[in-house]
Amino acid sequence: RLELEYPTTASAAITGLPVERVLAVAGKGEFPAKGILTANAQVSGTPDNPQGSGDFSLSKAVLYDEPLDQVRASLTYTGQLIEIPSLQISAGSNHIDFNGSFAHPKDDFEDGNVRFHVASNQIQLAQLKALQKQRPGLAGILQVDADGSATLKKTKEAPQVLISNLNANLAATGIELNKKQFGDLTAKASTQGQNLIFNIDSDFAKAAIHGTGQAQLTGDYPLTAQLTFSNVTYSGLQPFLGVQSSGFRPGFEALADGSVTIKGPALKPDDMTGDLRD
Repeated sequence: RLELEYPTTASAAITGLPVERVLAVAGKGEFPAKGILTANAQVSGTPDNPQGSGDFSLSKAVLYDEPLDQVRASLTYTGQLIEIPSLQISAGSNHIDFNGSFAHPKDDFEDGNVRFHVASNQIQLAQLKALQKQRPGLAGILQVDADGSATLKKTKEAPQVLISNLNANLAATGIELNKKQFGDLTAKASTQGQNLIFNIDSDFAKAAIHGTGQAQLTGDYPLTAQLTFSNVTYSGLQPFLGVQSSGFRPGFEALADGSVTIKGPALKPDDMTGDLRD
């Protein structure tokens, strides 16, 4: 008879297995994933202190209707720490790299500390099949680079994510819809002490949009943010409003300039206040 503290070592290898079969056996056949799975995994330790690691590869994949050339990942687990040293996703010329970890109390996956890093190259939006189904003709370049950490806290509804550190840059350039140019957008966030500072700038649809804000990473996360905008026109936004422009000219034009200010505890949205001015 094996004791609870009896050490065990095992390994397994999978080559060329359709991931749909794995999902069906696991009772997750409805999960929208296809592809060929190759994996190597090792397990050791005891039932009270399990440890494991593995390398996984999914080729000719389709996730949520998005074709992917390759998904590669490595994973380690040591009882109270899950680490993903590397996760790489590639589709055509588009690439995304991720690594992260989750430290948690024993047998509790709803509390703990999360750390992550994600970076992409210049993602070509026109190559994203799922996006083209939702918004045909949308093109441009999206690039993201972000590092962060957060605390996961158990609540009665769903686990609450409390950001403790975030440094991120997002850029969308050359955005166009059906060959019509709509401009660029940049967004940045950085942690300075116990404050999260963020801003956004865009000339979308020939408008001038600028946003700034600050949130304290303590208590209920008191937040102050302001967004100013000018030269926002109906004709400029028309293609993104679902209005067909071919052969159609509205009998009016609309222009908006103004600002929006939001204040209050980010963790209590019902207590936040807003002010709109023109």
